[in-house]
Amino acid sequence: MPSIVCGCQRDRYLIYSALPTKDRYKMWEREVMHHSVVHSDTKDFFRSFRYDTHPMAIFTSSFAYLGSYYADANPSLRGLMDQQIFRLIGKRHDFVIPPTGLSYTGAFLYMMDRQGQEDFKPHPVLGRALDTLFLLHADHELNASATMVLQTVDNILRPIASREIDMYV
Repeated sequence: MPSIVCGCQRDRYLIYSALPTKDRYKMWEREVMHHSVVHSDTKDFFRSFRYDTHPMAIFTSSFAYLGSYYADANPSLRGLMDQQIFRLIGKRHDFVIPPTGLSYTGAFLYMMDRQGQEDFKPHPVLGRALDTLFLLHADHELNASATMVLQTVDNILRPIASREIDMYV
């Protein structure tokens, strides 16, 4: 398990059922991080929710919202489907912009834990621990409701719409 405990590696493994080579992993992580920026209108979208809205309602709505930016993507073309996967995995709460050079999980920890420190760097042990927790959670979800996503994507639906369907199962 330690050999696959890395955010982007884990995601790629869950999608393609195989670990990437070193070069493919670097390309995968570069593409995911390239698609991590969200449109500035997204802040207004999140602010439109009531203060006491359940996080899952916000989460599921955000996938439908993101789908509106990529309506022209043809899911039957493998390259475009991969691009949609990069876009979906790359999106995250981006109001605190992480510095370049961090791993996917490192960027997530930076956004969660930085409290104004200019030279803040997430602790690497925490990053590896979070990667392990994400892997265990992904395994649990794969055995539960995420099977719906796999079946839906297999039926050539857009990945963003498929994720929204899974949230209601």
